[in-house]
Amino acid sequence: MVHYGRSAQEAESLVAEIKTKGGRADAISADLGTPDGALLLAKQVHSIVGDRLDVLVLNAGISKAATIADYTVEEFDNLFTTNVRGPFFLVQQLLALRCG
Repeated sequence: MVHYGRSAQEAESLVAEIKTKGGRADAISADLGTPDGALLLAKQVHSIVGDRLDVLVLNAGISKAATIADYTVEEFDNLFTTNVRGPFFLVQQLLALRCG
């Protein structure tokens, strides 16, 4: 699975490349910056792979090219929500789907 928040074209391109090399892949979208983003993503994953998910790579995130002094509270909250809270609850939801 190739997850994307906003980069559908890039995700689809990666899926196509994986498939041309004999692999299997699907692109799925969810915004981990929203309260229900992790749950929606976990449900999509579960609907595709069922109860078996061997590896999860959490390497996506957002950033801002700025110094610490330039961040606002709102920008920091968005950064934290997407990069920390979202992945944390994604793992929680995937475990619940597998164990539940």
